[in-house]
Amino acid sequence: IPKGEPVVIYGDGGQYKSLVLLNICFNVQGGRPVAGIPTKKSRIVWFALEGWRDLKARKEGHFHCYGQCESTEIWFVRKEAFSFGNSQNFGSMYQTIKDYEIDVVVVDTLSMATEGDLSSSNISGQVTREMRRFCDELGVTFILVAHTGKLIKSGIKGGSEFSNNVPCVIFIN
Repeated sequence: IPKGEPVVIYGDGGQYKSLVLLNICFNVQGGRPVAGIPTKKSRIVWFALEGWRDLKARKEGHFHCYGQCESTEIWFVRKEAFSFGNSQNFGSMYQTIKDYEIDVVVVDTLSMATEGDLSSSNISGQVTREMRRFCDELGVTFILVAHTGKLIKSGIKGGSEFSNNVPCVIFIN
């Protein structure tokens, strides 16, 4: 996962995308290695638009297995917090990232963070432009969790815009 770049992690439902990413984030926020790779302690904000009820149990499970860090700098925000294309939400998120010196932003998931038809290139283009703006202007790594379309082989739900304009796309299967 490159620092300061947009990232999409996607897969079919039930493939543990959020769990894998949550494990990575807990390790990064504590400055612990991930898969043997050193990390830099980072502040992370997680917009849990899907599955937020599961996060507490997952957090407790992670801390039980790996121990809790000296300080936990990760926040969970419920669904009402963000939607791509909403200028008020964008401004609020932008200010939060700036005020709290956030290093990594996670939006889980794309389908819950958009209004309209994801297969429209207008929606996917808007999402990738906003992700890029956060990265370029604030220096954050912006990670978006997404699902596959009806056919897994077709890639990310919402079209090729993500594969073409996001430098790091990770498929979890």
